[in-house]
Amino acid sequence: MATVGICFLVLVVIIVLLLNVPEKRAARDIRNSSVRLLLGKGTSDGEPCGLDSAALYVFSPIPPGGGLGDLIHFLSKDPGRNQFSRAADRRQAGRYFPESSESIRALYADAAMASGAPKWAGDYAAGVRYLFEKARDEILVITGVPQEITAVFDVSENVGSSAEDMVEISIARFAADWIPPGETASTYSPDRNRIREELIGSRRFGKRMEDLDGSWRSLIAALYNLSMDSHWRIAVKYNPGLQAELDELIILAVTADLHRRESDLMVRVPSSAGRDAGILWTPEFSFYKNIPEVTGNTADEVPTVFFSKVNLGYTFRDSRTQTWLNRRKDWLTDYMSMFFSKTTGDDFSPVKQADRNIADWKIARLKAEGIHGINTMIASSLPFGVKKVYGVREMALIRVNLIANP
Repeated sequence: MATVGICFLVLVVIIVLLLNVPEKRAARDIRNSSVRLLLGKGTSDGEPCGLDSAALYVFSPIPPGGGLGDLIHFLSKDPGRNQFSRAADRRQAGRYFPESSESIRALYADAAMASGAPKWAGDYAAGVRYLFEKARDEILVITGVPQEITAVFDVSENVGSSAEDMVEISIARFAADWIPPGETASTYSPDRNRIREELIGSRRFGKRMEDLDGSWRSLIAALYNLSMDSHWRIAVKYNPGLQAELDELIILAVTADLHRRESDLMVRVPSSAGRDAGILWTPEFSFYKNIPEVTGNTADEVPTVFFSKVNLGYTFRDSRTQTWLNRRKDWLTDYMSMFFSKTTGDDFSPVKQADRNIADWKIARLKAEGIHGINTMIASSLPFGVKKVYGVREMALIRVNLIANP
């Protein structure tokens, strides 16, 4: 009887194992597929997806064929020449100038307004504006800035997912499909905390987020370098509105970079408890903390005094930006005093929860405006992206106190 019992027990165990093997194999396949889509070079419905694709998407305006890359290539031409001297460059220009130079100039007939402009100035300034608008439209879609953040560009008609959307959608898809090791589809249901632990403990996830951050650095660096390009400045001379539009585009790109770092990457992953932790990912920064507290009056109609203290964040080991900041403590103190004197109480006032998203964008925009004035000065002497120089990337509002005269 004992032998029969043992044999029966062994048989039951074998049957259970045989039944579980296909389910465990299926769970492993699902897990590998979900990881590949998020961290590898996978596709979903035939389209690239995941964090790799998001990084390439942010970088896409810069290579040849992207609006910014084409503009930078056009700026390498002698402004006074009708065409490039090299045949390869002429072929490349033919791809981004499908229209004739006459039709492009007709579209931007007011491109050369300065009196005494040379004959070539009209075609050149018109060509620069044509390519800048292509780059601008691409970047506005990538940043995903809401219309409330800019009065300069119309972003309401832009279609397509922003880079921030791509990241959130990719993580939500991963969370819905992923099955932890040792679990099967029948024993596991999506758990936000478990997914969070998996992601923050993954070196591959951290590396993909670093690559994504590198794409944002590169995009913003390319825009700052464009503003310092000598041929760009020639075009601005004959079409002055270009510089103001480029400044606005840079501010919007910096705003989007700040906003994404303050956003929960798991915002589209359901939370069973309604208060489960998410993920706020930020690169490693060093901070310049030597700017003293500044005080003055805001721009409010009601007399209001501000007391403000900020720290400036820059990419870890960006020693040249660090040196630049260390040598300009007095200038930075005066700059921050002037910056806060242009703010109002509304910039810091609390908002209703329903307006939380726009409020987050607006505070990111405020910080971006402060960063832009500093980075413009840095870029004038230190080309961005060269020797790992990326300027100021964060403005930590340590303390902002406002006292209104009742």
